[in-house]
Amino acid sequence: MNKKGPGPPEPFSFSAHAFFATAPSFSSVPPGKPQLRSHLLCVNIDKMTVYSYPITIQREGKHYYAYSDDFPGVYGLGKTVEGAKHSILKAMRLYTQRCRKNRRPVPPTRTVYAETVTLALD
Repeated sequence: MNKKGPGPPEPFSFSAHAFFATAPSFSSVPPGKPQLRSHLLCVNIDKMTVYSYPITIQREGKHYYAYSDDFPGVYGLGKTVEGAKHSILKAMRLYTQRCRKNRRPVPPTRTVYAETVTLALD
């Protein structure tokens, strides 16, 4: 019998279903156009399929508009940043599932680096 206890917890514990998370990244932010860039991470634990894509969220009037350059024609819309992020993640998941169902290639990630830049003008 081991009297030391159960030991350290596993670093991550997921169910066998797909898991979606986002990690903030950087983008240039033009004046008057607040943006948020995130990367989409999709992990299927059964087969360890990982998809990572950058998304951009811009403010358009009273709403937020989300898109990814890797998914042309796929957009998200929300009254908040979180609403737009949820909308684009759902749309990207549906698009990716459709690609896999129809035996078409899942879009590759084209963005390899993103950064916020600051311009100082006279």
